[in-house]
Amino acid sequence: NTISNCGVYNNSWYGIVLASSSNNTISNSIIYNNSYGIKLYSSSNNNQITNCTVYNNSDDGIYLDSSSNNILRDNVLKNNTYNFGIDGGSISDFYQDINTSNIINGKPIYYIVE
Repeated sequence: NTISNCGVYNNSWYGIVLASSSNNTISNSIIYNNSYGIKLYSSSNNNQITNCTVYNNSDDGIYLDSSSNNILRDNVLKNNTYNFGIDGGSISDFYQDINTSNIINGKPIYYIVE
């Protein structure tokens, strides 16, 4: 499935949420003024989030919870209460492909799991 070229804003809860949903693409979208911008949880694995602008959300910009092997590229996060977060119950939940093309408040993300 693909969510692309969307403006997602002014929702009282989630902008975009995937639960137990894998192998999806979220791209070229602007997500703002929600509680959560983009949330993937409950084994939402192997998804791609690319070229999204996520800002002014009252909670998280992008939040990955108990989901692994997701790819993040060329995303801009700014002015969210928590711009970026990852949580999980096992080390595999933290295995993601996130490079420095992702920017938070003008600075690159350096994501390392050892």
